[in-house]
Amino acid sequence: MGPMDNAARVRVQFLLRECLAELDECLDSSLNAELRRVVRIDLAGCTEKSLHVAMATLLGWLEGLVDGIQMALTAQRLATVADARNKISQEGTALSFNGLNRTTGARESVRTGQYL
Repeated sequence: MGPMDNAARVRVQFLLRECLAELDECLDSSLNAELRRVVRIDLAGCTEKSLHVAMATLLGWLEGLVDGIQMALTAQRLATVADARNKISQEGTALSFNGLNRTTGARESVRTGQYL
């Protein structure tokens, strides 16, 4: 970012306050405490450099939060798929492509839909 004049500095301070206030309303208390610990800035008399640091810190923290949510969703999806596969294999209903039952090894008839 380039140098900020006073109007830009006031605007950035306003945006940071608004961001933090909105996050305060929607985040869990533990995440909110972490955010406040990470983004420590006195917006009243901060310098241009400290505003840049605060913006970069907030952006980095939000990126980490989104990455964590994505990882949690991926882990949940993988656990669901693994659970479904375990249930199928325990039931013994899954057939391999050559018609052998995976659990018993017995040959099962595979219907192809042809009547001949």
